[in-house]
Amino acid sequence: MLYLIFLALVSCNNAPLDRERFENTWWEFERFPLCFNVHESGDLLTYEDKIRSEGEWCFVEPNSYVVKDDMFDVKEIGENCWDIFLHSKGISDTACECTLRD
Repeated sequence: MLYLIFLALVSCNNAPLDRERFENTWWEFERFPLCFNVHESGDLLTYEDKIRSEGEWCFVEPNSYVVKDDMFDVKEIGENCWDIFLHSKGISDTACECTLRD
């Protein structure tokens, strides 16, 4: 029974990402004032007081991005909000539409 629960949880977390809705849009983390954009230029852009590049990104099926030596997973949690799990820090945060750039 525990094995079936584990399989169900793993399969839920591996839902394919709707990349058209996620990429090329500015998203803001809930816990701190930082916006980011997985941009079509191939760079992960961040914005606090100015825009800067964090490096080139690469998509890994079904829902992960690799930037430099780090990886983050993306899971949709509602309309225009995402759960972002950063592997290097072992933390998860919610990201919704960016308001810093308005």
